[in-house]
Amino acid sequence: MIRILKDRVKLFTDLLKGFNISDVFDIEELYDEQFHALRALFDKRDNGRYFCVLVLLNGLVSYKLSGTGEDYWWEFSKFFVSKGFSGNPIEDIISFLKASRYNKRFLNTKISRVKKFSRVYGRILNNIEHYSENVLELRRLISRALGAREDSKTVVFSIKMFNYAVRIAYGKKVSLPMEIAIPLDFRILKISKWLGLKERDSLNFWFDLSRTIGIPPPHVDSILWIAVNLAKKNIRTKYENFNKVISLMKNFF
Repeated sequence: MIRILKDRVKLFTDLLKGFNISDVFDIEELYDEQFHALRALFDKRDNGRYFCVLVLLNGLVSYKLSGTGEDYWWEFSKFFVSKGFSGNPIEDIISFLKASRYNKRFLNTKISRVKKFSRVYGRILNNIEHYSENVLELRRLISRALGAREDSKTVVFSIKMFNYAVRIAYGKKVSLPMEIAIPLDFRILKISKWLGLKERDSLNFWFDLSRTIGIPPPHVDSILWIAVNLAKKNIRTKYENFNKVISLMKNFF
């Protein structure tokens, strides 16, 4: 059994070694529906600083959804394309949460979490360029404001989505740091289990894998997240190595 799992890890690692960060940027922009939803919003509501903070805030409450992440981020996009921005991102996110079809669970807890962030969002709003280039500082600011671990799923996911927003609004393709953890959602945990890992060992494994292949953990997450979705739809891409990852995902999703 141990030999089989080591074979799986080697297969998986060898596949991911075939990517560089430029490949991942292309895959994110071409095939991630969440990225497409954000671009559609920005195309209609061209306010870069506000857009980036709003995306960050929504990332902080994107958990325990009743639909897919893709459906949820399209709902977010369409809501603000229709309603516009009020000038206060805290109030805007709360209004969206109250209207959301896919984010009704633990609503009061999520609203409370957004309100906790009200004392620091202005700092980010006025320093988008600084935080886009000093992501570890941004992580620290978010985790302290929320009283959450720096490697918690919602903290690192919100940073990943902020990175998307900055790329869309300012054309800045900035690779996230190696120190930012992979968001340990159910898909990543399922892949971890398939590789023979216990949940408590998963975070360190993904950090080690990222260092081995030279791609930061949140961008590894992009490869796997997108591959799972394309596998479900039986879609192939122009990237042959990525198609191999998609085929692998079909085996256990």
